[in-house]
Amino acid sequence: MMAILDIRFDREEETVRKILELQRKNLRKNLSQAEAASQGFVFVEHDFGTLSKICTEEAPVVAYDGQDLVGYAICMNKIFSQQVPELKLFFEQLDHLVVNGQSLGEQTYIACGQICIAKAYRGQNLMSRLYRHMQKLNVRYTYCVTEISTQNIRSLQAHQKVGFRPIMQHEGDDAEIWEIVLWEWNS
Repeated sequence: MMAILDIRFDREEETVRKILELQRKNLRKNLSQAEAASQGFVFVEHDFGTLSKICTEEAPVVAYDGQDLVGYAICMNKIFSQQVPELKLFFEQLDHLVVNGQSLGEQTYIACGQICIAKAYRGQNLMSRLYRHMQKLNVRYTYCVTEISTQNIRSLQAHQKVGFRPIMQHEGDDAEIWEIVLWEWNS
C-alpha cells in the first residue's frame, strides 16, 4: 500500500537539515558496494551553507511522512553552477548541448541537483511523485535535466520511467561516466 505523504516545496532550515541527514545515509561512500548497486546512491555531499543558498533560489520538493523527511529532489537553478564543484562539468556540458535545434544554455531549464528516497519508501513510485510535483515549475522552465552515474542502474531506470531521455554521456574528472538525461516539460 502506498503511503499517504505530504509532498511539497519547502525551503525551511529544518528541512535543509533533514535533507542533509537523508543524503548522508545514502552517499555512495557510506554504502557497501552491494547496497549501492542494488539500492542506488547519491554522489554529491552538500554542506549546509551551500544547500541553504540553493534552496533559497528554488525550494526543493520534499516528501514527509508525519515529521519524517522520506524523500527529496533538489531543484537547482544554473546560477549555482559554480557553487558545487562536483557539478561544474555537468553545467558546462549543458550550455553546449543542442536540444530541439537550440543550445540548452539559451533555453530555460532546472537541474535536479539530487533526488533521494529513504530506503523504507522505495518501490512506492515516490521518485515519480516528487518529479511530478517539481513539474509545477514548468511555468518558468521548459526542461528538467540531471546527470546520473552509469553505475547507478536503479536511478537510470527510474528516471527513464518518469520520462527522462538520455542526451549525452561524459567522463567526469574522476573517470566516472555520467549520463545526462532530460525531461521536456512543455512538449
